[in-house]
Amino acid sequence: MIKKLHGTPETPHFDTSDLFLAAFLIAKNIPLLSHHSKGHIMVFVFDETSSVDALVQEYYNLNSQVNPQRLAGALKSLKNMLHESRENENKNEYGTHTHFE
Repeated sequence: MIKKLHGTPETPHFDTSDLFLAAFLIAKNIPLLSHHSKGHIMVFVFDETSSVDALVQEYYNLNSQVNPQRLAGALKSLKNMLHESRENENKNEYGTHTHFE
C-alpha cells in the first residue's frame, strides 16, 4: 500500500496502490478522486478524511463489513480502469496501427 499525502493542507489526499483497499473504500461510499500510473503500478487517490483513516484501519484490522455486491461492482470498475489505462499506455508506447486493404 502506498499512503502519501498531497494536495493542499486544507484538502490532503490519500493514495493507495492496493486494488482491494480502493474497492473497499469505494464500496463504503468514499469517492475516488482520480487514478494515475506510477510505472507499472496504478495509484488510486481519495480525499484524506477521518472517515477514510477509520475505514483503512477497519480494513487492515479485518474489522469491517461491506455489501458484497457493492464490493464486486467497485472491483470490476477498478479493473476496467486498469485495463483501459494499460491499453492507452500500449497505444502511446507503440503508436496506433493502421491496416490497409
